[in-house]
Amino acid sequence: KFKSRVLGAPSRGRELYGKHSPPKVARALAEALLSCGMPSLFGAVLVSACAGFRWHQTAFGTTVRRLLVVGDADFSFAAGLQRVLAASERPPVLIATGYEAEAGLNERFPRASTHIEQLRAGGAEVLHSVDATRLSERFEAGSLDRVVWNYPHIVGKTNLKWNRELLYNFLESTSPVLAAGGDVCVALCQGQGGTALERVPCDFTQTWQATIQAGRAEHLLIDAVPWAEVAVEGYAPCRSKGSVAHAFGLSFEIGEGGLLHIFAPAVQALAAARQAADNHLFLHELQIARGESGELALDARELLRIVTSVVGPDLARAVCHRETYAHPSLFGTGRTCDRFEAVYQSASGVLCREEVESLWERVEDELARLLEGRQGARLAKRKHAGWRASREMSAAEMFHSDDVAPPAFREPQALCDLDEYERQARAASAAGAHLEARGLPSPRCALPLWAVPQVGRELGLAALVAGG
Repeated sequence: KFKSRVLGAPSRGRELYGKHSPPKVARALAEALLSCGMPSLFGAVLVSACAGFRWHQTAFGTTVRRLLVVGDADFSFAAGLQRVLAASERPPVLIATGYEAEAGLNERFPRASTHIEQLRAGGAEVLHSVDATRLSERFEAGSLDRVVWNYPHIVGKTNLKWNRELLYNFLESTSPVLAAGGDVCVALCQGQGGTALERVPCDFTQTWQATIQAGRAEHLLIDAVPWAEVAVEGYAPCRSKGSVAHAFGLSFEIGEGGLLHIFAPAVQALAAARQAADNHLFLHELQIARGESGELALDARELLRIVTSVVGPDLARAVCHRETYAHPSLFGTGRTCDRFEAVYQSASGVLCREEVESLWERVEDELARLLEGRQGARLAKRKHAGWRASREMSAAEMFHSDDVAPPAFREPQALCDLDEYERQARAASAAGAHLEARGLPSPRCALPLWAVPQVGRELGLAALVAGG
């Protein structure tokens, strides 16, 4: 059964997902095992592993009743999605839209007419000349449960500045038309989003800076799903080249690292107690000149306590001692300076630049006051930055907001991942308590993953893995 479902059509699988198709293989294998009467040995774990995202259910668990697709040039994605939604008990109302006018559409995208016929035959609504950055002009307030835009871009030569503005304007445009519990899905190529969820590290300055654009639009990044797990059959991304008047369709390769980013209005996320999967960081560089004795005025742990007392534990993310150096022209011969980086980040809300600037001033004033009585130590230089911290930051020199140094052997992928070990510890503790309540051995023992019935579905695969 497994071979007939997956291996029987290898060319189709390669077309959709590349050389390998882990989600498709896992789902088919789980269904095959369960259909053969095998108890939820592998089944529950595999189904749990591939059941994270559903097109007919939002990130908050609410049912999608009206789903809007924007920027679908040849309507191939909407046509493929319609077939996926048809399998659900109550398919949502699908609204497929494109930016181009109906006149001349088929000349640019020859397959468009076929897809439009399929959509209308299946009961979908098809609209043309819909501007994704001005949705309130075409749709009523609170009328949509999910808005989807795959691989948006500005027509013409790639321009990071304008593409960032495009993403910001789109997210801002979705706020009034989203219903309670609704979300926004944006697919981006590998490295475009610039979030900590990227599979491959990237230069944040050369990305669309998705978390910053979301914060400007008062949205949070709730999750990011690999595109291979949500791709629909028959969808071929198109890009436009040249001017708007003379643009033509040209397909492009998505690559293996494409992600479907799931955003939601920050107000709704806070009401549902959903934290951001990633949020942009603000760096505060503080250079503190040592006193006449040459001793360190304060260490990273003490500086973190000062910062936390000023801005609060919810925003004081971490403090790192970067380096110690001599600067005779600034401090005099024999004087040294310590350079620290304080990091501010909100895990459950939007932290705007204006708020951070006031925090910087308050921290500097408090620090200057405390250094007055420390034998000539003083705050020498300060520098502010509004982007992600360096990935080269040493974990051994870092102190996070709970005043506990992360394991020295772990080099963080990104600064916002420093509390990952703490989340894993909490997940392991929850998994152990849940299993012990059912009379099962704790996952801290050498318990094979396949021997845990149903727990994969209830606690999530991550909790089991974190438990050991």
